[in-house]
Amino acid sequence: MMTGRIPPVIATSTAAGLAYGAVCRVTPELRACVTDAVTQHCDGSVGVLTDGATSALAHALRIVMKPNDAVALPGFGCVDLVAAAHHANVPVVTYDIDPATLTPDLDSVRRVIGDGIGALVIAPLFGFPVDVEAIRSITAPAGVPIVEDAAQSAGGTWRGRRIGAFGDVVVLSFGRGKGTSAGRGGALISRHVDFDAPVRELAATLPANVAGWRDWMVSVAVWALARPSLYLIPSSIPSLRLGEMVFHEAHAPQAMTNRAVAMLPAALRGAQRAASERGAVAARLRAVLEQTVGNELPAPLASGSCGWLRLPLLDASGRGASPELGILRSYPIPIRAMPEGRSVIRHSRASEPGADLLARTLLTVPTHRFVTQIVIDRIRVWASS
Repeated sequence: MMTGRIPPVIATSTAAGLAYGAVCRVTPELRACVTDAVTQHCDGSVGVLTDGATSALAHALRIVMKPNDAVALPGFGCVDLVAAAHHANVPVVTYDIDPATLTPDLDSVRRVIGDGIGALVIAPLFGFPVDVEAIRSITAPAGVPIVEDAAQSAGGTWRGRRIGAFGDVVVLSFGRGKGTSAGRGGALISRHVDFDAPVRELAATLPANVAGWRDWMVSVAVWALARPSLYLIPSSIPSLRLGEMVFHEAHAPQAMTNRAVAMLPAALRGAQRAASERGAVAARLRAVLEQTVGNELPAPLASGSCGWLRLPLLDASGRGASPELGILRSYPIPIRAMPEGRSVIRHSRASEPGADLLARTLLTVPTHRFVTQIVIDRIRVWASS
């Protein structure tokens, strides 16, 4: 019998990584070495470690956008995309998402390019790969740079290259719910000569000695309480709002803390192993869910591999979420309808049926190591109800 409550996602931290994060002395040389490793991870030229992905994305929009130009965001995604645009004070238009593959709808991308934009943001969901070459064939003739928000890359790849190695500017997240967890933090990487100097300038202005012991203590608590037998404790505290989409105002980038820097190398080393483990769980779940009625499972594009940060499921039968099993509703409204974006979102007459469908029906199923065969059997019962 299963006891406890399954978290929707867990941090990839390990006991060894947390211990090293506590004792490691972070020197400027070590910070530079870790920054170089992250930059090379993205095939980038210049990089900077920041306090989070949202602040990095807000800065990315500022350095790639010209005054009064709009940025194109995916029509379905995290509210942090809107927070970044709001802080950068750039107008927003949206393009549609194909529910079958969770990738940009190319006709919709052509539409926003034709309307005139200053940059296009791609934000791969749950580690699903995106056909970046197809998108670039549309953006390049118009001179529109691509900002790749790879916060949910989770070890996914496209044609043998990892997600996060395609945009002109790349944003990464090392937050607790991502595929590479350092407790907190993000990165901004330039992969185009036009953006090397502003990223280098940001790196030179950020302080390099922020302790971050609170980040480390929270990471330890998250690592310990993620076990199903203990997860009921934090999940029963309403003020934590676990599993909810919560809007947080963005801010100017700050430096990644020393404790997060210390934990990041271990997270980078373990990221691919964690992705493989999630992939094995996702394969077992898909085999179960494909046999049930009323479920549609988006599939990764054939030339890529998915990182399976979570397994997406279109709930056509309307059965709803099951928090006890870690099955939660995804982003509940499309980007263009988010009230937090009223001051920046430009509304279009074009419809976005894919984003609307995802907002109505998308659930996510956990894929981490605590999803045992007993849990999968319970998910089978839920899916058949």
